[in-house]
Amino acid sequence: MRTTVTFEGNQADDPQVRFTGSGKQVTEITVLVNARRQNSDGERVEVEPTRHVVRAFKTSARTSWSRWRRVIGSSCTGP
Repeated sequence: MRTTVTFEGNQADDPQVRFTGSGKQVTEITVLVNARRQNSDGERVEVEPTRHVVRAFKTSARTSWSRWRRVIGSSCTGP
């Protein structure tokens, strides 16, 4: 089963790569999504960002790691 979710945000940490006990790759990426809300005076105000932790497994983990490494460059560590 494949699920696609799209959202925009800021990368909160370097992507983390780890392996399960059986050797399968897991890539974890943390993204903060900023939001604005309308307060009681009708003004738009920034609210606390929402933190999303995205975990990819198996083939998706390898693919997402390769893509993120190209996007953020040499600052990330992994396989």
